[in-house]
Amino acid sequence: MVFIHGESYEWNAGNPYDGRVLSSYGNVIVVTINFRLGVLGFLPAVDRSARGNYGLMDQVAALHWIQDNIAEFGGDPYNVTVFGQGHGAACINLLMLSPMAKGLFHRAIMQSGSALCPWAVAKDAISHTQILAQSLNCSTQDSMVLIECLRKRRLEEIMSVDISAPDHLSAFGPTIDGIVLPHDPLYLMETKPDLFLRYDLMLGTTKAESYFAFSALEEVVGIDTYRRDKILRTLVRNLYTRHLQQVRHILNKPCSTCISKSN
Repeated sequence: MVFIHGESYEWNAGNPYDGRVLSSYGNVIVVTINFRLGVLGFLPAVDRSARGNYGLMDQVAALHWIQDNIAEFGGDPYNVTVFGQGHGAACINLLMLSPMAKGLFHRAIMQSGSALCPWAVAKDAISHTQILAQSLNCSTQDSMVLIECLRKRRLEEIMSVDISAPDHLSAFGPTIDGIVLPHDPLYLMETKPDLFLRYDLMLGTTKAESYFAFSALEEVVGIDTYRRDKILRTLVRNLYTRHLQQVRHILNKPCSTCISKSN
């Protein structure tokens, strides 16, 4: 079982996740991986002449390594399951749609995330690349010139540039490059359903959904009406371009569900 960490395309790592308990109780081999994130993992070319999905390609490289070496650890290269939550689940979904990952895994478990989430694909990554370049005095007219300029900058300089996306969206993340990700995920799902026939797929949510979005007190007593409304207004403003009033009306409409004890 290969765990792809989530939380963000900007930070996190596979190191904090201890697979020993799952390995012992599930009688499986657990592999956690690291991959490049943020600018280093998902910086696209400003003229679309180069790929920016280095983070996804790192995941593909890790899966290739598992195919070549897992048998030495007692594993079965023909029985590989990838699993993850949040952004990790979105990466898994994108790998299922990518020709570069074909045959590298056989089952997938996606929790609280998919390629259809609004933050799964960075739709405005090129504009954020231009902001980065301008902040570091690099030309944006030619991608090769830009890359050479960035290579001359210290990592601390690159990482110190303040680039932030609106809430619920990603500044740098997977992009549609025609190679690693051939097309829009929804288009691929609708026109190439056979892609999913390659895998056994389990979908679900995590127990502590959006855990980091709320304070310890809010986890106990809930959130007040003002904060709830502010979160919903921000969500609608950043994610929807049409039918905003209708969406707001639906979100503000009171609803309740009664579940009998027998159920």
